[in-house]
Amino acid sequence: MWSVLAKKDRGVKGVGTVWAVELLEYLAQRVGCAYLSDLRYLSPWEQMRLSREIAKVPAETFPLKMWNDALAYLTGLPPKADVSNAKEALLEHLVSWPSGAHCPSWERQTDTTYV
Repeated sequence: MWSVLAKKDRGVKGVGTVWAVELLEYLAQRVGCAYLSDLRYLSPWEQMRLSREIAKVPAETFPLKMWNDALAYLTGLPPKADVSNAKEALLEHLVSWPSGAHCPSWERQTDTTYV
C-alpha cells in the first residue's frame, strides 16, 4: 500500500482539500486508471499520455525513492542515483515500448505462437 504521507505541494486538489499522494498514484489518476496496477497494461495511446504526464512533472517534485519505485514498478529497471536519471530512464522506457505491448519488458512474452 502506498503511503499518503507527502509534502503538501505534491498534493492533488480536491474540493477545498489538498491530498498528498505518491508519484504512482498521481500518474494513475492523471491517465485515468481505476487501479494502480492498470499502469502496467496501457495501450500505446495511453503509454504516450503517461509519458507526457511524466514529462510535465518536475523531477524534484517527488523524492528519489518515489521515482525509483515508479521505475521499478513500471519497467523492472534498477534504481538510479538521482531523480533526473530515474525520471529520464522511465521516460526512455515508456517511449521504447513497442506498439501493442501493454506491460514492461520483464513481463513480455517472446513466444508469439497462437493456438
